[in-house]
Amino acid sequence: MDFADSSKLHVDRHGNMRADADGIEQPATGIVRQGMLENANVNAIDEMVGLIAAQRSFESSARLISSIEQIMRRITSGR
Repeated sequence: MDFADSSKLHVDRHGNMRADADGIEQPATGIVRQGMLENANVNAIDEMVGLIAAQRSFESSARLISSIEQIMRRITSGR
């Protein structure tokens, strides 16, 4: 369904769009075609590359923190 005035729509507490009581419904203008593919809004390869980069950054940060902890232990142990 569609509405003549979309400014009359509001989001309820569940995240769904609701129309006011005076909202006038119109038939939807969408078309469903058999055998057509829908494109995703995400490029899977780009997202995978981003995840790998984030994982490498996390591992690098974890190694840095471990090195700092080792240095602090050496300083506090009095060697």
